[in-house]
Amino acid sequence: MIDNNYISILVEDYIDFKKGLGFELKICARRLRSFASYTRSLDYTGYISKDIALKWCCMGTDSSKTKGRRLEMLRPFLLFAHIKNENNEIIYNQIFPNVRKRPNPHIYTEGEVLVLIEKCKELYSPDQLRIKSMQTVLGLLWSTGMRPNEVASLKYKDFDIENNLIKIHDTKLHKDRTIPIHESVSIKIKEYILFLNDHKIYPDENDTLFYTTNQKPFSLSKIQYTFKLIRCGITHEDSDYTNVRLYDFRHSFASRTIYQWLNNKEDVNAKLYILSCYLGHSKPEDTYWYLSSSILLMDLVSNRYEKMVGDLK
Repeated sequence: MIDNNYISILVEDYIDFKKGLGFELKICARRLRSFASYTRSLDYTGYISKDIALKWCCMGTDSSKTKGRRLEMLRPFLLFAHIKNENNEIIYNQIFPNVRKRPNPHIYTEGEVLVLIEKCKELYSPDQLRIKSMQTVLGLLWSTGMRPNEVASLKYKDFDIENNLIKIHDTKLHKDRTIPIHESVSIKIKEYILFLNDHKIYPDENDTLFYTTNQKPFSLSKIQYTFKLIRCGITHEDSDYTNVRLYDFRHSFASRTIYQWLNNKEDVNAKLYILSCYLGHSKPEDTYWYLSSSILLMDLVSNRYEKMVGDLK
């Protein structure tokens, strides 16, 4: 394997160029460097060809969707390389199908959430911290639609319980946002803080809010592992994933909110922007996707459309 080649130099030029424009490029940079490493492993020193690019995209036994994502990420770099030198070839067409097709999430029912909260009582937790923390985390995910990592990152100071607000810092795309919460959620958080105090935990404003056994911070990885222990028994026939996930709470919150609006005959188009801001979406179209992510929502939308346009036969 050679130490360097033309493609490796070009990859670093592209990464520097994009970062100079303000892009972070973490995942993309890692994959482009993987592509460069692949060409070096072949002792390749020439220009970029369609053949070598596609061979890298098709490596391994990954799904066509994963291979398509590699190509999708590679194509802007290929265009950059072609502008630098016309001998570098471009792949214009998307070869792999359904690259952007999103897997359907599981939509939790209220009954399933109550089952999960009850199953927390079966967890090994000699000081009860793990049980109480997981129950509170599940309640927050269900009632706010926050991302799991956002909940895990919450600090004591992020709760304005008197005004029923949660401040979420440095989330996706390094954005901050403040979301309102229902008074009943604030009451549960107050109860949780009193529970911590009973266990001699008095968080400072910069301390994490959630703790597990032996007063250790309840990190995202620990929350995810704990969820795996309690999720058995929750069916997922409506989902394209192999198991129900923490992230499905977010989809469930969005779908439930839209369903209530539709059911109340409210103007969903006007309100979706509110939901988009609440969820911290960077693009409104990410929120519109929820209209098609649930069979229940699609049925309701279809029925309303039929009533609006009438029988077309």
